[in-house]
Amino acid sequence: VGLPLIVSDRDFAHCICGDSALYVEPHNPTDVAEKFFSLARDPNIRRSLITSGRTQLSRLPTQAVRFREILQLLEVV
Repeated sequence: VGLPLIVSDRDFAHCICGDSALYVEPHNPTDVAEKFFSLARDPNIRRSLITSGRTQLSRLPTQAVRFREILQLLEVV
């Protein structure tokens, strides 16, 4: 939707988002607040994350492709 992401600093999120998100330790409110403030203060960070997000989305499979792959996996099991 063209918005910057702030996501949990977890392996799965790094695999999906790459460099298109700010990562936070979800159990550290200070870290979360600092990342929100950095987005609010710095338009360059917002622009960079949005641009990276669009690029990252173009690399990911569509919802239809993911759905088909999940169905194929279930058929094997």
